[in-house]
Amino acid sequence: MTYLRFILLSLCLAICYYALAISTIGIATGNQAWWEQWQDDGAFYHIAQNVIGVAVAAFVPAFLVNSYEKSKKWLSISIIIAFSMVLHGNVNYPPWELEGLIRFFNESVLNGDAVSQGIFAAILLMPLVWLTILKRFEQTEHNIFS
Repeated sequence: MTYLRFILLSLCLAICYYALAISTIGIATGNQAWWEQWQDDGAFYHIAQNVIGVAVAAFVPAFLVNSYEKSKKWLSISIIIAFSMVLHGNVNYPPWELEGLIRFFNESVLNGDAVSQGIFAAILLMPLVWLTILKRFEQTEHNIFS
């Protein structure tokens, strides 16, 4: 039963991460600026908006995995990232096709522009970065208060 709970939690958090990430990417695409728009380099501005949005979206699953699945948090965050990428690749296809991961990689990394590659890197790395930050925070918290 614990494995079923683990898989269900990971899949639910992956769907949540997908929904949050796709909504922040949509906000950046709609050009609703979070800060003053840079006139010199629009592509860099767009990449920065997407990375910040995905970073905020990645905090939710990383925090919940760190809170509820301490023993298997790296496996759980890997499942979350992989299934979220499957969902990103299956925007126009049924969500259960595992080929969405390959489709997402091909469309964003191999055939995409700098913005698409930045989004791919952010979706892949930001949950890992947040989990590492939370791990470091817990280690220093225990050292301070023990």
